[in-house]
Amino acid sequence: MPASAAPALARYPNALASAACPPLAGAGPAIQIACDAKVSSHGPFIVAGTFRIGAEDAPVSTPILGDQPHRSLVLVVWREPFYHASTPFRDLVLFPDDVTATPAGQIGHFHFDVLAHSRFNAPGTWYLAVSLHVHHSNTLAVEVR
Repeated sequence: MPASAAPALARYPNALASAACPPLAGAGPAIQIACDAKVSSHGPFIVAGTFRIGAEDAPVSTPILGDQPHRSLVLVVWREPFYHASTPFRDLVLFPDDVTATPAGQIGHFHFDVLAHSRFNAPGTWYLAVSLHVHHSNTLAVEVR
């Protein structure tokens, strides 16, 4: 399912599970993102993702970020000569049930609009990746028209 079919509220970062969130392979820590291969520069440009981290990978609780893994998600967007990194969930209200505890670790889902978190909006091929603690997602190449 294309990420554009994600919940209507995906223009605002959220931690909802949906059919647009990609599955994770294996049983260890992982992070996976998905979005449409071609998007309009007028939006929406929705990325959906899923992560699984073990207890040893859980972000350290801080007064600013708290102890929610979503707050530590970092989005990196680049399109020559531009690049930008942001934390889409840094200032959002999150709840304990936004992550699910399993024997394999904490599992969470997310959606956000890339255009709301990049400091540029130019046509061309954009590259996206997300990191959480020491784990890095797949890299997506997206044609922005």
